[in-house]
Amino acid sequence: MSRRTWNRVPTSLVAAFEQDKAAGIRTRQMSVERHAELQAVSASRLYKWMEDADLPANRLAGWFHNTGGKAVIRYLAAQAGGLFVPMPTGRRPSADESAELQHVLADTGAALLRFYAGRADQAETLGAVQHALELLAWHRNTVEKTDQPELELGEPL
Repeated sequence: MSRRTWNRVPTSLVAAFEQDKAAGIRTRQMSVERHAELQAVSASRLYKWMEDADLPANRLAGWFHNTGGKAVIRYLAAQAGGLFVPMPTGRRPSADESAELQHVLADTGAALLRFYAGRADQAETLGAVQHALELLAWHRNTVEKTDQPELELGEPL
């Protein structure tokens, strides 16, 4: 969770690919053309896979490695009824990370109130709840691991 902001779980696989593509460009300066070259396909084919949400499963590991994004894996985990929780290191969260948790929980409560009042759609509300569950699970695991902290060697998958 260090040095990054948690986004809500995407409501579609296409949106997830877009988020990961943006993450790759922003954090790794990885253009789609360079990513396609590393995947040994044309850029037009990679764009088509993203547009159609049709990236072959055997290309996902390379996708995660090259973009550093987590939106696709978070979307897939949510669709399977699960959560994606990065491995905690046991380090104490920063004040910003603790404040982020409070903000996310307040936003989730507001999203639930809007949904139950008929003013929000199901997908948006589920994304907010999933986001809060992932963040809480990360904090839970971090508290559990506090007695045995690890060195942070880099960003988790």
